Amino acid sequence: MDTSMTWLRPVTEALDGLPQGRCLVVDVPVYRPDLARQMAVSLDLVFHDFREEYLKQQGKDAERAPIEALDTWLTACVGDEPTLLHNAEALLACHGQEQRAAWFTALARRDWPNRLVVPLYLFGGELGEQAPARVVLDYAALPEQGLVSRLLNA
Repeated sequence: MDTSMTWLRPVTEALDGLPQGRCLVVDVPVYRPDLARQMAVSLDLVFHDFREEYLKQQGKDAERAPIEALDTWLTACVGDEPTLLHNAEALLACHGQEQRAAWFTALARRDWPNRLVVPLYLFGGELGEQAPARVVLDYAALPEQGLVSRLLNA
């Protein structure tokens, strides 16, 4: 692995030890869409942005979307291809901690037809014992974000 990608090593190691149909949550200490995209490319996953691909289409009704909408949409994505689900928290933030906990538990129990990786930026600390496999990235190990990337992802 290229030294600029050493931050990704804990993720690849976790995936190597995880059955193919299980979900891996990556707890990222800072919102970095550029890292989510790099992760998807490096792990041969298709990058899907829930906020962009689903919530944006809902317009002003997006904040009232039920948490089950995420499951329905995700089932279609993962059924087709190995997936990295970005911006799940755009909908999870609209629901209470109890609903999020139930969603995380269901995510962990489910067998997916393809690999599924879900980076979390806000709610990784809420994952309990029944939650999916989880890797916590070290902020100090993350590559520096360039100015262009900051402007594009602001």
